[in-house]
Amino acid sequence: ETTLFVDLEKPLKFTTIRLKNLSGRERKLSVTGYTEWVLGDLRSKYSMYILTEKDAETGALFSRNRYNSIFYEQVCFFTAFASKMSFTCDRVEFIGRNGSLQAPAALSRTKLSGKNGASLDACAAIQIHVDLYVDEEKEIIFRLGAGNNEHETLNIIETTKDPEYAHDALNNVHNFWNETLGVVQVNTPDHALN
Repeated sequence: ETTLFVDLEKPLKFTTIRLKNLSGRERKLSVTGYTEWVLGDLRSKYSMYILTEKDAETGALFSRNRYNSIFYEQVCFFTAFASKMSFTCDRVEFIGRNGSLQAPAALSRTKLSGKNGASLDACAAIQIHVDLYVDEEKEIIFRLGAGNNEHETLNIIETTKDPEYAHDALNNVHNFWNETLGVVQVNTPDHALN
């Protein structure tokens, strides 16, 4: 089960994936999150200027576009709640030469290279290995966000790192829409119209 939503207060998107092993045997799986960085108005215009790196403190994948004068200080990030993971920031490695997003080369590998830096066809890919016993359930949570500068980005990552934050943020989104859409109620003799 996959749920995508954005935080009501922070510049942050969550992708939660809940896995349950109903196969009757132990399973070893990998879950991969992937995003392509644009960091400007056109990918083709800015792709050569995007710098990627793995933050040593948080483990998040950072991207910046210093060439774009409007968002010069902005730092975008992609990260996940996981202990066993590998990553790449190289789109060519992830998709493969002459490959496609319908069948990326990275999904046939057991580990990504950890490549990051300048002069890459920039992306952010995180591959998480998951072992599931019979009837076991696990949740993977990816976070994609941005801050106006590195300090703000680190603050967002730090204050949202607990999986309970994601659960609370989803409840807040549900409550917001229930309140917003529940303001007007119609009562007519035809219950189907109500």
